[in-house]
Amino acid sequence: MDSISIIIPTRNEPYIGTLVKKLRKIFGNVEIIVIEKGKELPKVDAKVVRQKTDGLANAFFEALKYTHGNIIADMDGDGSVSGDTQVMISDGNKIEIMPIEMFVNQFFKKGEEGFKPVKDYLTLAHSFKKSKSPRKGYLKLEGYAELKPFSGVYRHWVPDIYRVKYRGGMVDATGNHSVFVSKSNWSPDKKISIRVKRTFELIAGNRFRGDHIIPLNKTILRIPNIKSIKVYSKRDVKRNKAKYKKIPSRIRISKDLCRLFGYYVADGSIVHKKSLCFSFNRKEQDYIADVQKTMKHIFNLRGKIYDNGNEVNIYYYFLHIAKFFEKYFGKGVRGKKIPTFIFLSSRKHVVEFVRGWVNGDGYLSFSSKKVFISTVDYNLATQLVWLLACHGIISTISRKVTRERYIQEKKIKRTISYEIMIPKVSNLFLKRQNCLPVTKGLITSKKLKIHNDYVYDIVGSEGESFYGGMFPVLLHNSHRPEDLKKIVSEMKDADLAIGSRFVKGGRTLDKQHRQIISFATRKIFAFILGLKIEDMTAGFFAVRKEVLQKAKIKNVPGYKILFPLAYKAKQNNFRIKEVPITFVQRKGGKSHVSVFRISGIRELYYELKMAILLRIGLF
Repeated sequence: MDSISIIIPTRNEPYIGTLVKKLRKIFGNVEIIVIEKGKELPKVDAKVVRQKTDGLANAFFEALKYTHGNIIADMDGDGSVSGDTQVMISDGNKIEIMPIEMFVNQFFKKGEEGFKPVKDYLTLAHSFKKSKSPRKGYLKLEGYAELKPFSGVYRHWVPDIYRVKYRGGMVDATGNHSVFVSKSNWSPDKKISIRVKRTFELIAGNRFRGDHIIPLNKTILRIPNIKSIKVYSKRDVKRNKAKYKKIPSRIRISKDLCRLFGYYVADGSIVHKKSLCFSFNRKEQDYIADVQKTMKHIFNLRGKIYDNGNEVNIYYYFLHIAKFFEKYFGKGVRGKKIPTFIFLSSRKHVVEFVRGWVNGDGYLSFSSKKVFISTVDYNLATQLVWLLACHGIISTISRKVTRERYIQEKKIKRTISYEIMIPKVSNLFLKRQNCLPVTKGLITSKKLKIHNDYVYDIVGSEGESFYGGMFPVLLHNSHRPEDLKKIVSEMKDADLAIGSRFVKGGRTLDKQHRQIISFATRKIFAFILGLKIEDMTAGFFAVRKEVLQKAKIKNVPGYKILFPLAYKAKQNNFRIKEVPITFVQRKGGKSHVSVFRISGIRELYYELKMAILLRIGLF
């Protein structure tokens, strides 16, 4: 039986211990070699050797001095986020903001880990555009966020995790999880260079020094726009036609209706499962009159008012109106939600929805011009922040704890609430407001903490990107150890196994111009070298040690090690096999295949030159 050696080219990365444990769980007692550059790594269950030069090719040949296995494979690692990270999920009809664990766990059995394919779901990702002359290792961020399909979900156990705090929120992620960062702030009208960094590499600082995580600013939510909503069904009418005659079966979404919904989310409730109730302070006579007027105008209903000293309650005793509000907005102090049609509404409707919420459970500071909204439900608070971000309105969440106290000898229990603050520059009630504060997304702190729980990931969305977090920021992912296992398993009848996007069963979510470049590269090497390999630009493969020993390749940048390796393997009559994989290339950072390195005539020229040198034996 062939022995396996797994190579991890790395620097001083704190996640390395977790990755090694993960590989041990998948592959068992295999030889793992960590090639490190920089300071000494923490103690891990692997052989650690130092590397003097960079590059995948150099890492492979450096490993030859230390490996005892017959099969050599490369592994970057896997990165994921904690279960409470909020993400946007859509099935094409409705939108939900939920913790990622709530969505992912439905595809796994108890104690199960790994990758699960998922169909017919969308998540909020960013559409990247090609840039003419980007900085080396950087990507130009342009365009807007929109709902994109993804191929699957991923779950695994880790002992520790990083907590990254940024202006506006925080996110918990493994050390190897990647995020998109820049050195300055971003808005849709401003084109800046961004790059991918792993969590442990992020730099906390101030506005003059430190990384900026890319925040969500505007979206294009491409699902049918909802202009009206159903109040009750025909079956309800049959029971009491006279009662339903005066109430419309469908209502048009208007500014007044959205403001009424805001009142309900703030101060509304469902009493005894059949009555709708709005509660106000006795001094809030304007808001009481507004609710009464709107309910009469839209639903043709008059409420019954109960004055209980400092509190005024407005009751509407109509079962299916109560069911209508409960269906779309939930009920209870911790059971409310923001429905899909609010996310799909225009900015003016969202402003009115927030206005009603502020009137009921918030306030506007006249001195600082800031808006404050309170709720005891964390999920509802994050839904509001996401809703505002989708319309270019920036907000932050802070946690407030009220200690146990006594008022007139009555014991008041300790409470935890969440306060959403909209700064002056984004105040949606002012005529002029900026799209983005200067320091939004700036990383303020990063700390490693004990986790001992599952972490989760969304896999295969466009650009390997998706938005997540308390305040949504652009996250990134890459190869998983399970992909490596699939490649290695094919080495039984091969000497070189290549993860291929273009063979039967494989697929790619790459942009069309990149697929054309891959096609051109394939044709160049097929014509000059006679290599009939479908995916010559793959950066994910496993190879037998004897192939590397006979190839004698040096100083090959990145993924291009496969070009001479495949040619010399063919010359020496080694068996080459392509393994179908679903692959979405990275868009920046330290990927083996960078979009900038393979785009344009320069890269095709380099590949053509390499093919000619290989053919005449000078490479």
